[in-house]
Amino acid sequence: MKGYNKDKVMDEFLDDLKKIVGEKNVSVRKVDLINYARDTWIVPVLKFKNRLKLPEPEAIVWPETTKDVS
Repeated sequence: MKGYNKDKVMDEFLDDLKKIVGEKNVSVRKVDLINYARDTWIVPVLKFKNRLKLPEPEAIVWPETTKDVS
């Protein structure tokens, strides 16, 4: 896609998220991405047990209110 800059788009998206939920509630730190990359749904659990690579999130967001996600 000509003119598409993924890093710029991601930076703008993260800035928008920070405006909504506050800067302290958005993280791109590797430790957070690793810790929050899993859930208890069976597919990720099976992949993890079989040592398959799990998809990594690009950011973690901790909303504090229902307004933050509506």
